[in-house]
Amino acid sequence: MKRYLAYLLRLWPGDESETPVWHASLENPHTREVLAFTSIESLYGYLCTLITAPTNFDQPPSEGDPNPPTQNLPTR
Repeated sequence: MKRYLAYLLRLWPGDESETPVWHASLENPHTREVLAFTSIESLYGYLCTLITAPTNFDQPPSEGDPNPPTQNLPTR
């Protein structure tokens, strides 16, 4: 049974509006899969889903996840 998760976290600011918005991505170093998030809240929701799931960390969250990651990274 795996007892840890490893990801590379990247954060970058969104547009230059009055309300700053941060974007994030997580890269799995083993599979190179990259998940992109349009807000810190959606990143947090995804991480909460991962750590509260039954002991299988290799499974992504279900499709009913209220904070699913986006798959398309914005260009810089």
